[in-house]
Amino acid sequence: MKAILLDLDETLFDHQHACASGLEAVRERCPELQQKSVKQLELEFYHLLNAMHHEVLQGRMTLEQARVERFRLIFRGCGRDVDGQDLQAVADFYSQVYQASRRPVPGAVELLTALRAQGTTIAVLTNHMTHVQVDKLEACGLLPLIDHLITSEDVGVQKPDPQIFHKALEICGVQPQDALMVGDSWSADILGAQAVGLPSVWLNRRRTPIPDAQVAVEIFELHELALRLKLSLERR
Repeated sequence: MKAILLDLDETLFDHQHACASGLEAVRERCPELQQKSVKQLELEFYHLLNAMHHEVLQGRMTLEQARVERFRLIFRGCGRDVDGQDLQAVADFYSQVYQASRRPVPGAVELLTALRAQGTTIAVLTNHMTHVQVDKLEACGLLPLIDHLITSEDVGVQKPDPQIFHKALEICGVQPQDALMVGDSWSADILGAQAVGLPSVWLNRRRTPIPDAQVAVEIFELHELALRLKLSLERR
């Protein structure tokens, strides 16, 4: 393997942890949200996040507008209409806690370090805006451990579009058979890689049933892949 392509959110960056921390802090501050559990609020938040993500990537909403709108709808779902400065204050508070709670997925540093030891080219392939993902990588101490960052903003298409995978392979200077894709999204990462003949590893931290065991190798934690790479290196 000459190159490895890795998704960022929920593969290297623990987005769910940061989200949950922010939502729990908002819930503690806002009694009207306490009629729902943190898990319920998380599910609603992720549904709204996914629904608005495409609008943000297409430039029809800013990140800040989307964040404020998510909280407006979450409050409305709890029976209260919140607007103006109060709503902005909630969104700002959530953002502060989210930023302070950023961390890598367990095993991410070890995996990238093992890849570096092998001389493997490391690229992060992600559906998001470049400056946002650079900020996450820097906050988690991962930026010095990667060679390339390929974002949907830069390429102009999102995973699973084959074009973004071909662009990543071109940047890394490898053919599909000489690389590996690692990600947590079956539809975006695994099926996208399959479409261009790129072998893949599905990071299934939530332990959900694998859609097709013939399509990708399944791991539950990143340290499993780091260990495999370490053993492979020792056998050389």
